Amino acid sequence: MISVIRAQRDANRRFIEIENGVRSGTNVTWQDHMELLQAYEQRGNQQGAQWVFDKLLAPGSAYTNADGFRQLFDYLVRRPSPDVPRAIAALERVTELAPGDWNAWLSFAAVKFMVNDIDGCFAGIEKAIAIDRAQVSRRLWQDPRFQLLRESPDPKVKERFQNLVQQQ
Repeated sequence: MISVIRAQRDANRRFIEIENGVRSGTNVTWQDHMELLQAYEQRGNQQGAQWVFDKLLAPGSAYTNADGFRQLFDYLVRRPSPDVPRAIAALERVTELAPGDWNAWLSFAAVKFMVNDIDGCFAGIEKAIAIDRAQVSRRLWQDPRFQLLRESPDPKVKERFQNLVQQQ
């Protein structure tokens, strides 16, 4: 029983240490932000979680780790209630930090399609194709995220997709 109480005390101390560090911005890492984010959500503190998201995604954020923003994007879209605006912001940061990552551009295009921004979707696809036409074209024909685009009932959208992917 005492070991359980000590473990809980240690976990609470760690939480307070991370929370204070993130709030002050000193001696913290990306992982500290993610731990605090998860702790807030586990404790039902949505306001605290939103604050961490906004801190990481703020313009001028000191974080320049594209992999971290990929991790944040995955976290945002896999939540029980996906946070699409923040997911898009995370992907925008990935594409800024790693503009040569065609997979990030395809993820960006898929999210834009999901929110019915067809032009944004095609802009993302065009960026990805400009990086590696052969690999991206192959992926677009197989990726389930783009099935609705490939089989769109709107002939203009379907034709635009096919023309874009088949251009040489």
